[in-house]
Amino acid sequence: MDRRSLDFLEFPQLLEHLKSLAISELGRRASEEVTPLLDPEAVEAALEETAQMKGYIEERGGLPEVGFRDVSAALERAALGAVLSPEELLAVAASIRASVGLKRALEGAGERFWRLRDIGRRLHAPEGVASEIEGAITPRGEIRDEASPRLSEIRGRIKGVKERIRRRLEEILQRASRRGIVQTDLITQRNDRFVLLVRSDAKGRMEGIVHDVSGSGASLYLEPMEVVELNNELGLLRQQEREEEERILKYLSSKVAERAPQLRADLGGQADVDLLYAKALLAQRLGAHRPAVNSHEGVRLIGARHPLLLLGGEDVVPVDLVLRPEQKVLIISGANAGGKTVALKTLGLLVLMAQSGMLIPASPDSTLQVFKKVFAYIGDEQSLREHLSTFSSFILWAKEVLDEVDPSSLVLIDEIGTGTDYAQGSALAMAILDEIRRKDGYAVVTTHLEPLKAYGYKEEGVQNAAVEFDPETMTPTYRLLYGQAGRSWTFPIAERWGLQGEVIGRAKEYHRQVSSPEEGLLEELQELRGRLEEELRQAERIRLEASERRERLRELFEGLRQRRREVLKRVEEHGKRRLRELEERLREVLREAERRPERGGQLRGEMRRAREEFL
Repeated sequence: MDRRSLDFLEFPQLLEHLKSLAISELGRRASEEVTPLLDPEAVEAALEETAQMKGYIEERGGLPEVGFRDVSAALERAALGAVLSPEELLAVAASIRASVGLKRALEGAGERFWRLRDIGRRLHAPEGVASEIEGAITPRGEIRDEASPRLSEIRGRIKGVKERIRRRLEEILQRASRRGIVQTDLITQRNDRFVLLVRSDAKGRMEGIVHDVSGSGASLYLEPMEVVELNNELGLLRQQEREEEERILKYLSSKVAERAPQLRADLGGQADVDLLYAKALLAQRLGAHRPAVNSHEGVRLIGARHPLLLLGGEDVVPVDLVLRPEQKVLIISGANAGGKTVALKTLGLLVLMAQSGMLIPASPDSTLQVFKKVFAYIGDEQSLREHLSTFSSFILWAKEVLDEVDPSSLVLIDEIGTGTDYAQGSALAMAILDEIRRKDGYAVVTTHLEPLKAYGYKEEGVQNAAVEFDPETMTPTYRLLYGQAGRSWTFPIAERWGLQGEVIGRAKEYHRQVSSPEEGLLEELQELRGRLEEELRQAERIRLEASERRERLRELFEGLRQRRREVLKRVEEHGKRRLRELEERLREVLREAERRPERGGQLRGEMRRAREEFL
């Protein structure tokens, strides 16, 4: 990925924000080293990890309270055979404990955090090494008595000798005090030997070895001869203590050296987790989502917002940014300060973010193609650094870029064709876009050049987009209108900002003189296009209304048909029921006639009445 382009798109500034969210030096260093990935599968995996970490901290409230310490230097020294200090060993133990806590937390995550569980399973976390270190060294960095049986024995003997020396010196003090030899009853040490504070003028009155003189010169630090042998014995024991402590530290250091490869791998795992944590926090601050990733279907960013503007606390208007395989070149035009450059930077920076495994401030319906090369030329900072004119700097940049463009490239150019003659700059801009199209690359450029806007209308695979401008308030809305070329609104904006009227009047006259026929035709074309689009919108509105009426009539007709079927069904059921009733009455009359023939006339009357009721 082109480093200069990353600078133009302010990718390093974004990484600084990411770095500030890491909780350890390991994570901060990892943040500095983030670069966009080039393989779609790797990008998918990185985005999935970040999305899972974001979900994890939202569900669990964050990572476990573990401190990630950078002990790489200690591991390197141990691997080379050096003896680590107690402080270094404690730092290694703390690093192992952090891995243990992290491993337990991530392995215990649910199924939806399966990538985080995989990270946890890859941590070695040799807890036994940490336990050995902590069992031998106190949190203050002192080696424990129980670090070894020999050390415990030596320290027991040291304690006994010290007690004997103390008792002997107390006896000597009592005698010396009565004789006025000592300044105080203080027992102290010089050169690791117990001594008394004796008056200088009484030097010859106590036999012993002078180790030091007080600052005033009035007292001597004297070791009485009676305790010299005991002090010698104490010195030998202390030497043995140091040797045993050294042996213990060497042993513990060898244990660290044995596990150094695993511990280095765990440091990498801690750095990865901290980096993921920072990415997740950044996503929360940006209100970011995971985009879908593709390898050749273009870009569709819905409701995209520039992340650095959001982090700066600005109210950012969302913008839709679309590049389709059949329209790989987008020409953005419109008023100054209307949002052209911001849209360009937003596209570039969000592509870099996604390919670096960061969620992006855009709708979750957004999709992004993975680009192996992103080239950006924005502003004239580079020309100032290289002491070149803006145009010369751009030509040198374009020469390098056009040699490298391919179907996996995205080229972003702000104010293409400027810095030279209007007509020739326009022609050069179109030729550069032709070359990018010939190599099947993607490109987004911003411009005020009318010929380039016309190019966007007539060339296949090229689309215009205008930054919307409210002519009533003379302010931009920062939205992109696709299929339209934007007006620069030079004179109205100048009037709004109070430029002298006579200057603007002369400018309009000069504009009529120097403007080309094509410019007028383009404006007329845009006006016609606007009217056509309005008519299409009205036609679509009428079509939708007609469709709604047709749907309502269809529903009404279906309702009437259903009601008719229900009525007929009820009538049929009623008729069948009446028919059954009539048949039953007739059978009853016939049975009565058979039983009582003398009632024939009466029964005929009943049959007539039944027939009349049925009809």
